[in-house]
Amino acid sequence: MKFLVLGMLAAVTWAGTDPKPQASDYPAHGRAARAQIGAEYLSRTISEGNESYYTGIYLVVEVGVYPDKGVMLPVSSGDFQLRINGKKVPLVAQTPGLVAMAIRNPEWDRGNRGTVADVGLGGGDIIIGRPPPIERFPGDPQARRGPRAPQAPEQKDKVPPDGGEAAMRLALPQVQAESGVSGLIYFAYKSKLNDIRRLELLYEGPAGRQVLVLR
Repeated sequence: MKFLVLGMLAAVTWAGTDPKPQASDYPAHGRAARAQIGAEYLSRTISEGNESYYTGIYLVVEVGVYPDKGVMLPVSSGDFQLRINGKKVPLVAQTPGLVAMAIRNPEWDRGNRGTVADVGLGGGDIIIGRPPPIERFPGDPQARRGPRAPQAPEQKDKVPPDGGEAAMRLALPQVQAESGVSGLIYFAYKSKLNDIRRLELLYEGPAGRQVLVLR
């Protein structure tokens, strides 16, 4: 199932976000050797239009890269790392596909709970997951209640927004840029947000080196 979802998401183009006019329009910004870089920390949320999506364990940083005039610059999320509270080993960027799966299936990050599967074995069945309901009193109708019959999905005129596709679409594209390009970068962090005291975005790539203090 996981590989099927990844395959479906692979068809989504990484378009990135709309670049701001210049790097200084971002809360954190600075100059590398061959480009200006701006960034904004977005916590664990991405937004597109009027919709917002929770990204689970993934921290989100929007990055804008602005090559110097006449420079054709390779841009990639792999050039960025996130250092938390001054730790020596920074976090590396994660693929947008993992974030898309976390948005669509939150249980994948926190462990699958309550899954029920019936496995036929000879003359009986083995139930994996939730135990069958126990009769609370003689004649308890809830204990005898079987699984609901499958129902046809309701027809809706409007297709609901897909947060998984948004995570892919808004990701920083891997391109050769000669003008400003921007997008989201994701970092896996399982601890509480309140534990973050200092947040630094590290860049080391074709444009040189830069450290941006996000918090």
